[in-house]
Amino acid sequence: NGGSFDVREVFGEIRVPLLEDLPLIRSLAIEGAVRYADWSTIGGVTTWKGAVDWQITDWARFRGNYSRAIRAPNLNELFA
Repeated sequence: NGGSFDVREVFGEIRVPLLEDLPLIRSLAIEGAVRYADWSTIGGVTTWKGAVDWQITDWARFRGNYSRAIRAPNLNELFA
């Protein structure tokens, strides 16, 4: 037996530098991303990410993000 599915996706990403070359801030930036996927098996879903990237020095950096992600079921999981 065989199976198939179709998916169409569109996405965008952005990185916005906020500050640079200041005491305790070598660089500070925010990042964002969004993706829309339309699966023939499960329908349309939107996922996204928001992040902060703070480089303190050449050797110290903090990154944090918050996101929503999904995993579409494979064909075996759908039709077993």
